[in-house]
Amino acid sequence: MSFFLSELYDACAARKKDADFPGKAELRNDIYRAVNAEALRKLCLEFGLTGIRRLSDRKQEENRRGEYVVSSVKQFVEAHYGDSICLEELAADIGLSPNYVRSLFKESEGITINDWIVEFRMGKACELLRDRRLKVKEISRMVGYENSSYFCSVFARRFGASPNEYRGEILG
Repeated sequence: MSFFLSELYDACAARKKDADFPGKAELRNDIYRAVNAEALRKLCLEFGLTGIRRLSDRKQEENRRGEYVVSSVKQFVEAHYGDSICLEELAADIGLSPNYVRSLFKESEGITINDWIVEFRMGKACELLRDRRLKVKEISRMVGYENSSYFCSVFARRFGASPNEYRGEILG
């Protein structure tokens, strides 16, 4: 039982201290002072519930942090999709490390930030292709691709048609 509670304590230790969560030494002393199985069961139940609540609170906090990061990344990309986007710059804008932002985004969205940026840019490119006055080369720059050949290859991989084919066949 002592091992179980010690493991639970360690899992919760990353959380900030609060009044209803004893220190590890205090917990160990309480375990050894339990005079019978009922006292030990009560201690385990009380501490276990407190630990589980803390772990649940931690998961909720991580979810909120993930939602904040995803929202911030998407807002940044929506505002800067026509520019060169650097993960370091994006992470600095949010105030977190690039690896942490990358990890939270992937965990939350199931897709990498770079893949999401490509999808967003391709969506914008499809919108812009509706305007027949715009040249493909202009559209490629507008959605953040300086190299129009590379833009065309990314577009063709994504949609199975070149931008001009998309414009002619799909848009009619």
